[in-house]
Amino acid sequence: MSARLREILVVDDNVADTFLHRETLQTMCVADCIVEAPHGQAALELLTERRAHAAALPELILLDVNMPVMDGWEFLNQAGADKLLDQSAIVMLRATSILSPQSIQADTPRQPDAWLDKPLEAAAVTRVIDALLPPPAAA
Repeated sequence: MSARLREILVVDDNVADTFLHRETLQTMCVADCIVEAPHGQAALELLTERRAHAAALPELILLDVNMPVMDGWEFLNQAGADKLLDQSAIVMLRATSILSPQSIQADTPRQPDAWLDKPLEAAAVTRVIDALLPPPAAA
């Protein structure tokens, strides 16, 4: 991986999964800041508040598929419609028991940029970040 990200937003309702995501990302030194939201509605509110204050949005959002209150697909629909995802790469997280993204893909205009299985593995995270996010310009 060529550079650290400024911020990653992890949206997952499972406390144990969120803990493991954070541990993996921190061990990798992949981002200056890791922010968490327990479901899509909380993530939507966080991004809306940031935009209202002209604050930066995360470069990467790791988004669980199945959550209460607002699931990953509902979040993609609403945040995409509100233009809150234009600067963020979206990686949908799925349980390894789900065979393929196509088997669960909802009809939403904003699709995830990539998929990762839970629990996160450092090598897979590195591949996705390198593929989705360009390295920073040389100074």
